Amino acid sequence: MSITEELKRWRSSGEAPSASLVEAVYPQLRAIAHQQLRRQAGRMTLRATEVAHEAYLRLLGQQLDGFANRQHFFALVALLMRRVIVDYQRERLAQKRGGDVDLVELDGLACDQHPQVGDAIDWLALEQALRELEQSLPEIARIVELKLYCGLEADAIAELTGISVRSIGRHWQFARAFLRERLALQDETGGA
Repeated sequence: MSITEELKRWRSSGEAPSASLVEAVYPQLRAIAHQQLRRQAGRMTLRATEVAHEAYLRLLGQQLDGFANRQHFFALVALLMRRVIVDYQRERLAQKRGGDVDLVELDGLACDQHPQVGDAIDWLALEQALRELEQSLPEIARIVELKLYCGLEADAIAELTGISVRSIGRHWQFARAFLRERLALQDETGGA
C-alpha cells in the first residue's frame, strides 16, 4: 500500500497509524531531519533522530482534516520541521539569554542550492520574516518552507505545488530578496 493510501486510511480511521505507515514515514522524516541538520553541522546539538521523533509525535497530534496525499504530507512535514527547529532555537536562546544566535546566509543561494555548513541561519529572525511573507504571499512562503525545512529541490517543489520549475526559481529569487531585506531590518533595529 502506498504512503498516500496509508495516510488516507489513517485519516479516515481516526485510530493510531498502522505499522506500515510508520515504517514508510519515519525514515523519510529522519532523512529530512538529517539533511537539515547536516547543513547546521556544529551549530545545532539536536540529532536527526530527535528532530524526526519530535516531528513524528507532532504529526500524530495533528488534526488530519483534508490530509490525503503526498503533497500535503510534505507540506505538513516542512511545517513540523520548521516548528521543531524554531522551538529548539527559542529554548536554547532562553537558556543562554540571547547569546550565540545561529545565522543564515541566503544571498549566494541559487534556486537549486541549499545553505551549506559555512552558511549561518538566524532561525528565529527567519521565522519572523517568514511569518510576514506568509501573510501576504503564502504560496511563496510555502516554497521557502519546502526548500529550507524539507530540503527539496526546485523540481520536487514544482511537482508538489503544481507550480512550474521556472516559477519556483522566480519565487525563490523574490523570497531571498524579501527575506534578506527583512533580516537586514531586524539587524538594524536589534530584532524589533
